[in-house]
Amino acid sequence: MIKDEEGRSYFAFKGRGKHLEINLDTKLAEHMSEENARLAMKICPVGAILRKEVGFETPIGKRKYDHVPIGSEIENLQN
Repeated sequence: MIKDEEGRSYFAFKGRGKHLEINLDTKLAEHMSEENARLAMKICPVGAILRKEVGFETPIGKRKYDHVPIGSEIENLQN
């Protein structure tokens, strides 16, 4: 979980699995440090968190989940 210097969370999660919703505290996010913004982009498993006016660091087609569905490593372990 990414938090500010006072321990407040930028993101909140609601639901589970395919029903998971991720909400952002927009007022708090206005003051997010560059370091925390980069961390949020790095740990997002689907690459949905991007900085405004900046494209993907890793081009589409070369990202981790462009070729293998999310969660497939777990499904492969179960077989």
